[in-house]
Amino acid sequence: MTKPKFPIKVRFLEDDTEWILDSEIEMVSNLEWFNSDDPGEKALVTDKQGRAVRLTVEELRIKIFELK
Repeated sequence: MTKPKFPIKVRFLEDDTEWILDSEIEMVSNLEWFNSDDPGEKALVTDKQGRAVRLTVEELRIKIFELK
């Protein structure tokens, strides 16, 4: 299976801000608790090639990081 390619872009729909994350370290330190599948997050996550990404971070650890 193909992995997402960095940088990862997280676009928060509530205020239309974007975060560009260049590594796993940046992902866990900026998204300490995050689940892209949770509708409450209201965020879109894409990789360098614009592909949709599933991303879950819990307690500073990546649990899911894969293409949708």
